Amino acid sequence: MSTFASKSGFSPSVAVLSSQGAENVANRNNLSFAEMLGPFSSTKVEFKDPNGRPSSITLSVDFRDIKRDGYLLSLTVLPSVLQEVVKLSVNNSNTDVWDSCFVNAFHSWFEPAEHDFLKAYLACIFVVSSEDSNALVELDHMVNQQNLQQQGLDSSLTTPAFCAPPKWFLSQILKHFVVVHDMSRGNKEQAERLSKSIKERYGSCTMLKINSGENVNLPDVWRYVNTRRAGLKTGLEVARREILASRAASNGSGPEPESVDFKIEVFGQCLSQEDRDRVESFTQGFITDDLVPFVSKQMNILNEAIVSRRGLGKSFTNMRKWLNVATTAQTSSTTGVNYASESTEMQSRRLADLAFLFGAYPFAFQLYQSLKKDFLNDQAWVQHAGTLEMAAITSYLSGASNGKNFPMHYIENSLNYYIKTSSNPLLFFRSIMFSTRLLEDLGRPQDAASFLARFIPLASMNDLFVAVATEHSATLYGRARLFRKQSFQRFLAAELYLIVKLEVIATRLLESVLTEIGDKRWWSAEDYVLLDLSKQMTEDKDIAKECAEKLLRSEDAITDRVLYKSTEHFLNFLETCGPMGKIDLIVPKLEVSTPQIYYVNQDLLSRKEYEKEEWKTLYEKAITSLKQHNPAVKHPLGIPKVMRVPVNEPVYVKIGFEKEFSFPLVMEGLALNVKSNGEVESLTIPRYRLPEYGEETPGLDQGKQDAADYITFYFTPKSVDNVYEIESLACQLSDIDMKGRVSGQIPLQIYGNKERFKVKTDKLVWPRLSISTPNHTYEEYQKMSLELYCGQVYRKEVEIGNPSETAATVTVTSEARCKFVITSDDKAVDNDGDCFKVLPRQILKLNIFILAPRTAVKSKPVRVLLSYCSAHGAIRNHLIEFSVTTTHLLKTNIRVIDRKSGLCALVVKNEVSKRSFVQIEALKLSFKSNDKKVESHVGLEKVSDRKITLEAEQEDTFCFKIKANKSSSPEINFQEIPQDGKNWPTFEDSTEKSIYFELLWKARKTDLSQTITNSYGRTRIPNPFISLSSDEKETITAFAGPKLLLKKSFEEKTSDLPGLEGTFKLAEGDIDVLSEEILQNLQIKEPKIPWAHKYAVS
Repeated sequence: MSTFASKSGFSPSVAVLSSQGAENVANRNNLSFAEMLGPFSSTKVEFKDPNGRPSSITLSVDFRDIKRDGYLLSLTVLPSVLQEVVKLSVNNSNTDVWDSCFVNAFHSWFEPAEHDFLKAYLACIFVVSSEDSNALVELDHMVNQQNLQQQGLDSSLTTPAFCAPPKWFLSQILKHFVVVHDMSRGNKEQAERLSKSIKERYGSCTMLKINSGENVNLPDVWRYVNTRRAGLKTGLEVARREILASRAASNGSGPEPESVDFKIEVFGQCLSQEDRDRVESFTQGFITDDLVPFVSKQMNILNEAIVSRRGLGKSFTNMRKWLNVATTAQTSSTTGVNYASESTEMQSRRLADLAFLFGAYPFAFQLYQSLKKDFLNDQAWVQHAGTLEMAAITSYLSGASNGKNFPMHYIENSLNYYIKTSSNPLLFFRSIMFSTRLLEDLGRPQDAASFLARFIPLASMNDLFVAVATEHSATLYGRARLFRKQSFQRFLAAELYLIVKLEVIATRLLESVLTEIGDKRWWSAEDYVLLDLSKQMTEDKDIAKECAEKLLRSEDAITDRVLYKSTEHFLNFLETCGPMGKIDLIVPKLEVSTPQIYYVNQDLLSRKEYEKEEWKTLYEKAITSLKQHNPAVKHPLGIPKVMRVPVNEPVYVKIGFEKEFSFPLVMEGLALNVKSNGEVESLTIPRYRLPEYGEETPGLDQGKQDAADYITFYFTPKSVDNVYEIESLACQLSDIDMKGRVSGQIPLQIYGNKERFKVKTDKLVWPRLSISTPNHTYEEYQKMSLELYCGQVYRKEVEIGNPSETAATVTVTSEARCKFVITSDDKAVDNDGDCFKVLPRQILKLNIFILAPRTAVKSKPVRVLLSYCSAHGAIRNHLIEFSVTTTHLLKTNIRVIDRKSGLCALVVKNEVSKRSFVQIEALKLSFKSNDKKVESHVGLEKVSDRKITLEAEQEDTFCFKIKANKSSSPEINFQEIPQDGKNWPTFEDSTEKSIYFELLWKARKTDLSQTITNSYGRTRIPNPFISLSSDEKETITAFAGPKLLLKKSFEEKTSDLPGLEGTFKLAEGDIDVLSEEILQNLQIKEPKIPWAHKYAVS
């Protein structure tokens, strides 16, 4: 209990008056004499009250130089100084401001109250030095100054203007005299003579020897002085500016703020350990040998005087109360009562305060109990409030009460009296501090917190005081494990700290609130805290940015109102955070699989967008083919950590941004940050608009809309054999209305890894082919849509040039329905099997032939892969994908008229409607077989020499004979075949030993602008000697799967043509082909040829 007084700022005050010479000696340590005594001012003492009751306490004495450092004026100076002390101390402590610095600073500087003596000086130490020119005269002058000031007469004792006048405890204070001697510079003999002279004149004197060291390496026990001085200096300057500003308010202008420079000092550099021991011995000797006996004597004198006065004046007091009883009710509750300094009430208050300060708590409690009744009877409300609070404190300290029977109503009544009757609100706050400390010592943190939360809003006080008290109530709620109340009080305290511009404390409190409520799904509270943090944290913009981004989350629990408010704030945030420089932007968020990096014509396995198995199959074939011609080619294994790229060619980075916001964002000046020792050029995109969530991306179908938006950047490495590291994407982020901008960068990392993307330029030259149709894009991926007729042969000419300085080995792989012819200057090129070379500055022509499917299809992909490599094995690729859609043009069938003679009829029908101007010409009919021996034994012979030309919806029948090939060709030419058609590759049927006929045709289409387009194609016609009866046709047509019926019907039907016995038998593979075509061919009826007998074979 004995420590409660010191924790609550209750310490006896001792004034110090020192001469200039004495201060010069102390100043060698950057200290005043009073400051030098500070760390040694506590000691254990034994004390007896006037009743003889002993007590043992640790007594702390407040030594104060009244000419330089007194108690501050409470209403003008103290709030500003306290605020600056808080600013200086907040970075050094994570505890609340109340415990870390505020309480001590408040008690240290709070000016004495008129109704008590807790801050009155009990003694005065007069200090001189042998360095003074006339020390005795100086000492006499200081003693005279103190006497005049204490008596209230004119005095030349000047105290600082920002301090309250000194208040003296007794009419006869303790006076102590000291001669301070500088051991390294002073004259010892002169100091001793001075000390002797003072003893002769004043009765006693102590000589204190210091400064025996120089630059000593000892702990600095005076470090707290830095904060105290800095807080005082800056606080006084703030208070001065505020006073001047209030005076200049009528003129509309205030003074310009001045910066306050403060230097961090090191103290006690000349005080050796022996010096410090002597200072400590002096202070302890003064307290135990001088101060305590003096106080004990004065308490006995006061007690005797009060007892005699109360005995004599008791009857007069009762008569006065009886006479005034009728007018008491009419007295105003706010009327102040002034007591003379030597009145019984004030003398009793002196005695009670002395007993309290020196640990005689039971004796003090009795006095406060008696005084509170006297002041209540006199309606001296301020004095009554003071004794109420002290009665409550001493009740606990004396052991008269505990946590259960503690007189809490004393404290509450005291606070109510202070609020209603005192003109100084800080008296109320001081009482709050005492009471809170008392409840904490009683082990009642919840009551202490509720006490603060209930009473602080009742008084009109400075925002700083309210903020500190509110924060401490939150701390107390936390000790009581009431964490929700703790969070609420911390938030309120943070709001107040922001008002007084203590953003660091506010940030700490709001962060703790977020930590507490973050996982509890209290969205409204969390949004409010985030919004407040982001708005007010102007000093810590990283926190502001993080909070602004968290407000844009997309949880289902967030309301439209909060989302709108968050969005509005985010825009304002962008407008106000311009000076924050480049920061790591978390918005917009990158799509999870990006960024992707690649160079021109990169190998497919390193590019994530080509994951279709068809492309990989073609690529595997290409690699195998290239490795046979160039052993330096290696099979790539996914994405390497450091990608090898050619120099002076762009490296592309594809980045996707998720469309997750409720409003569009704009990014300006987008460019890649590439780290390298080599030269590099980067693309800068001036402006890019990221759509809002749910907004459709232009150019994409509704079904293909993505949740991300993609944009491609590139940079060009210019130096050979250099590593280039892609660090981030730099940009300026703003809202759609361009209200504000924030510069920053979006970090780029490999997905699922914290490593950066790296590429290294090759030492060797890479070939890069120029592929002309169409001009290739950065992706080297061409998509072409084709609308063809069934069976049409489409030819696409691609020009391949090599403008580089090194040759390229090229291979072309595709699916089965594509064939290739390579020419150079209209001459065939030796392609060395399936690979061919393109020399430097050589141009080749690649003709790609595509045979359209025989049946109607829609958007069927036909893939072509051009892969080429350099001599050192660097691979590039060029992809072409044709999307083929086909429609029926003509239907064909061959019917056998006479099996013995081999007479057949070719039936051809143009299926195009008359609205389309398409003319079909038959060019050649051929007999085909995968077995070349069979094909060489069969010949075709015309029955008549004529052309076959069909207009829209026309049908024609042409008769011919099939016979053993003795002199006839297996082909019938109807017209001359164009030169291009002669170079067409052969599209062989994949069916083993399949027999069929093929009609080569030409389609001539005329559009509305009279433009003529010629198309060529090949139509496959099934084996005509495998025929079906009418009943079989109906059965097969109605049957869902005709394959088994076909096999059964055809297995015995073979040709009996002379010389061709068994040739036209059904092959096993024909069943699959006929199953697909039978339904189409059944629509063409058996031909009726009236002149068939003319050509009959005998």
